[in-house]
Amino acid sequence: PHLLELADFWILKFFPSNVSFYVYIVGLSFIAMVVRTVPPLRRLSARRIRIAAIDLYLSVAELFVLAATFVLVFIWCWYWLHDHNFNGYYPGMFPFQSEVVGRSCGQIAVLFMSLLMFPASRASIMGSVFGVSWEAGIKYHRWLGVLFLIASFCHLIGTYCWYADVGQFPNYISMLY
Repeated sequence: PHLLELADFWILKFFPSNVSFYVYIVGLSFIAMVVRTVPPLRRLSARRIRIAAIDLYLSVAELFVLAATFVLVFIWCWYWLHDHNFNGYYPGMFPFQSEVVGRSCGQIAVLFMSLLMFPASRASIMGSVFGVSWEAGIKYHRWLGVLFLIASFCHLIGTYCWYADVGQFPNYISMLY
């Protein structure tokens, strides 16, 4: 991560995954503000598009947010599965693949849990700015919830496999109780 030392006791670490999350949040907010203040863009964003393959109608704004979210998830997954240096293993020493999968899936679950709050709130600024009703937002909340549960389950399995790889599977489980 890149470091920003503000004082001897205050050092900020900029992990790419966290930077991408905040760029996503601030970027969507800025774009939404521009779209809502420019009438032609506002009309365009409210326009409904039919996706014939699954017989679904989405607004241009919803498609944009879904695309931006897909890009965020891709960047997040790429960083945690491919680029993150767990425990400073490099150079020459590599972690177990099960450790990478277990830890990465845990971080991916954190991303989905972080995104869960936006569509569920009745007073969500994102929903009102992008013209998505609370009822429609619940659909996205459920999808994110399912993805969170899948990532959490993969985190659990990956971590148990990692414990087994280092020969500590039953020991680490019994230490939890």
